[in-house]
Amino acid sequence: MVSVSNVLVVLPSYVTHLGYRRQQASLLLSVFAGCDLVGRVGGAALSDLRLLPRRAYLLACYLLSGAALAALPTAAAQYPAAGLAVALAGLATGGVMGLYSVMLIEYLGLERLGSSYGLSVCLSGVTLLAGPPLVGLLRQAAPSPHLVIYVLAALPFLAAAVWLAMPYAQRHVQRREAAVDV
Repeated sequence: MVSVSNVLVVLPSYVTHLGYRRQQASLLLSVFAGCDLVGRVGGAALSDLRLLPRRAYLLACYLLSGAALAALPTAAAQYPAAGLAVALAGLATGGVMGLYSVMLIEYLGLERLGSSYGLSVCLSGVTLLAGPPLVGLLRQAAPSPHLVIYVLAALPFLAAAVWLAMPYAQRHVQRREAAVDV
């Protein structure tokens, strides 16, 4: 979530710095938002079809989001390519958001949804408050405006790594619980 909010904050100034007009920058925001909506609704509906395990779908969305953002500095040389990168990032981000509470239920259970979602939103709020000032500091210190985009692209990859480690963590907990039961 931190990556998404900060991309939306940085994107207009980033593309205007690259020479695009403000109207073109605003259109990219609209493209991101529209594709995010499609990802939220369509992605959640697609995950209900169970063509893939939800965890695999979530990982794919995180990886697509990170890859699309990482491609943005190269894609930004041509406006249609920048639009495609932003559209893919929005679609993937929407997919993540559409699956978020479903994944909490799947991994933590319905009885823990209220507290886990509340804690998650609280932590997200803290990071969303801290994110823009940190991104601003990075923008001022960075030798290139592309660096900020690359850092923001790394965040979905980091989230995917956490989800990839989840089965190992679950096995560790199960072994520990089995050892206590003996």
